[in-house]
Amino acid sequence: MHPALVQQDILRLVFESIRNYSPKKIAILNISLACHAFKEPALDTLWHELHSLAPLLNLVLVTQKADGTYELPDDITPNDLERFKYYARRVKKLVYRKYRQKDASQLPILARLPDILDGPVLPCLRTMQWFVAEQGGPLSHTLIAHPVATLRSITIQFDVIRSLSIATDFAKIGVAHFVQTLATNAPWLTQLLLVDLPESFALSFSQFTCLKSLTFTHQIRGYSHGSKFMTPQHFASMSTIMGLTCLKLDLHEFSAPNLATCQFHSLSSVHLIGNSDAVVSVIPSLRPSPITVFSVKLVGDYAALDSLFNSITFQTLECLTIDYSPYDSSTWKGCDLLPSLLTCTKLTKCNIHLNDVIIALTEDDIFSMACCWPLIEELKWKCDADPSPSVLSLEAFVEHLSRLRILGISVYIQSVNIGNAYYEDLPVSNHKLQKIEIYKPLIEDRVIDWAHWLLFFFPYLEEVSGSGDEDDEVWRVAGALRKLQFIKKLWAQQAARESGSKGI
Repeated sequence: MHPALVQQDILRLVFESIRNYSPKKIAILNISLACHAFKEPALDTLWHELHSLAPLLNLVLVTQKADGTYELPDDITPNDLERFKYYARRVKKLVYRKYRQKDASQLPILARLPDILDGPVLPCLRTMQWFVAEQGGPLSHTLIAHPVATLRSITIQFDVIRSLSIATDFAKIGVAHFVQTLATNAPWLTQLLLVDLPESFALSFSQFTCLKSLTFTHQIRGYSHGSKFMTPQHFASMSTIMGLTCLKLDLHEFSAPNLATCQFHSLSSVHLIGNSDAVVSVIPSLRPSPITVFSVKLVGDYAALDSLFNSITFQTLECLTIDYSPYDSSTWKGCDLLPSLLTCTKLTKCNIHLNDVIIALTEDDIFSMACCWPLIEELKWKCDADPSPSVLSLEAFVEHLSRLRILGISVYIQSVNIGNAYYEDLPVSNHKLQKIEIYKPLIEDRVIDWAHWLLFFFPYLEEVSGSGDEDDEVWRVAGALRKLQFIKKLWAQQAARESGSKGI
């Protein structure tokens, strides 16, 4: 046997790939029966993720009562318990989405198992996802009835689609008890995701002192189970988690008169969804943190973009994303939005998507971005620019942004009459830009002009794309660029031969 086939880590990676490629578990089961070397890693892969506890509970000999439920016999054999433990320790992820009638009948078994095992039912569980409906809470509670030392990630998603009538009452009782149990038996959680919980749900995040990542969002729009989602009390308790590094919040209808006492000090990644006023109101609380990733998705018909942009002054910021698609168009000046962003001199990625928003970007704005963001690698201003800066303003990117690899911006093309004989007289640009996105509608007779300017500024350009409305024209620009690059390469080779050089 090849030495690689006895390396357990390698085998697990191979079997995980097979599991992802073939959703049917029979393939991994057959592999586990092939030879002794494959057995353990194949069984680990087979039992890694469960969507029901039925396969595990079926390993234990049970008796059925008159009411249809099952129970464990008093004289359960050690062999049965060892077989259960043998497979239970392999379960690393449990996704509890759908409540089955069989689950209810097996609840008495699950309720007794923690005491019989003198420990958790799934001792090596790392990740648990619970989609809360009107039933099923007790099954989830029994899994954490004893401390689970390996548990690191919990997702609780409130399934309002499947329980419209009594969902709120159930969440108050079932989820509240579940979270309280978590705080006691799994205080070492590092990741907590709460989705679509009702506003009235009282929760203090200060109980989870080891949290590194916290998500508190909506997923379902259009169903109102409360005028708000997150309250100032929720936000205040989040700020007490000293080691929190990643925060994702839905600030829909969020309003707080005074957040001065709420200060986050360890965040590195922040993702916010909400209207501009709500987002701006929480930014002062985030400012003490060394934030490197900041993402905002604005909702609503109106956004005070100047207030939002001018509130972003994180000196450690490396990646910025702002996404806004209003129903009605609005107009802003670049000089109203850029001053504060230009203080973020460590930016490596800036992606601004303002659909149906008109930004008056000037050549001075382009020059300021090029001078203030020397580390930028990806820069996109996807918006309607009116007026648009001239294509000549791209020279600032060539001179000052040597690391730039992806560029998306609206510029207007000037006519250029450059014959083949003039290429030798052009200044040489060695900029390594790889991709450019064209957002401004192209004029058909300017396609060749576009290709000339792109070749002039970015000779190593590999991809030209658009916003979707001008795909045909963009394709023509890309084709013309390829031809010009090929012609330039032939000229370079000819010049090398004539000068006696072996290559360029």
